[in-house]
Amino acid sequence: MRIDDLRYLVAIAEFGSISKASKHLFISQQGLSQAIQQLEKSLNVVLLTRNGNRIYFTEIGEKFVQSAREILAKHDELLNMIKPFPDDESTKTNEEIITVYSTAFLCLTIIPELLHYYQQKHPNLNLHIVEKRPSEILSIIANDKNAIGLFNTPDFKFKPQIFKENNLTFEKLMKCEQMLCVSRSSPFAAKESVTVDDIAKCKFAIFDFEQEVDIVNYIFTNIQQPNIILKTTNQKLYMDMIINGFAVGFTNTFISNFLEKNTFSTIPFDPPINIYMGLLLNANQNFTSNTEIFLNSFRKFVIKLKERCRI
Repeated sequence: MRIDDLRYLVAIAEFGSISKASKHLFISQQGLSQAIQQLEKSLNVVLLTRNGNRIYFTEIGEKFVQSAREILAKHDELLNMIKPFPDDESTKTNEEIITVYSTAFLCLTIIPELLHYYQQKHPNLNLHIVEKRPSEILSIIANDKNAIGLFNTPDFKFKPQIFKENNLTFEKLMKCEQMLCVSRSSPFAAKESVTVDDIAKCKFAIFDFEQEVDIVNYIFTNIQQPNIILKTTNQKLYMDMIINGFAVGFTNTFISNFLEKNTFSTIPFDPPINIYMGLLLNANQNFTSNTEIFLNSFRKFVIKLKERCRI
């Protein structure tokens, strides 16, 4: 059981609907339902029941939600208590800390180079990178005027109105295209594009990241569930499965630049699926001069990165 599971249940209780709760949490309705089902399975209890479009909590479910609210309150209280003291060193030096929340996708790709870039260009900036799930970043930025999010989202989840309703601004800096990733010997390698029907019977390996799971669920919305034989955060294991032809996977035109291209092939989807990457900020942002330096420098960094990757 994760702290996210508690937030999911409390949101469903507050909104009285999985659909409304999923929009508030910035996750798919199917993903939220699956998370609750997995929680119920792990606890061996039924927490809620459905009657048409109505959601009803069982007796144990209502008690669970009540306790979840108390736990979340304590959890948030603890985070607020330790927030001013990230570590002993920063307290001693009294340096301003610029905390940047990044998705796993961006930590896997641009963050190592970004840190090297800032070490050279701005050695005095005290930059802290924190990897979070997309839904967590959305919640953090909505409630913190000083927080910075390095964020990516597929086009089918890009809802400007939802950003606006949650006091957020998303500055798009890059667009890339979702691709099928296969071994060079795969029959798909010679294709110009693939459809969902083409790959319906394949075995899949996927990264166990919130966004990747959302994309897979979206791709297979109207057909049978995919045969996922590997779900991992281990990049080497993931690529070995694909390169050796044990499974097909997913990548995009951006992340492919960070992998050994001569070992696999990528094929675009028809119709295409695009992914946007950029800065997620609070609409009432209150940044210091050092933070503004970081933001402007990051924009220049992305421009150079796009030129190099030809995106």
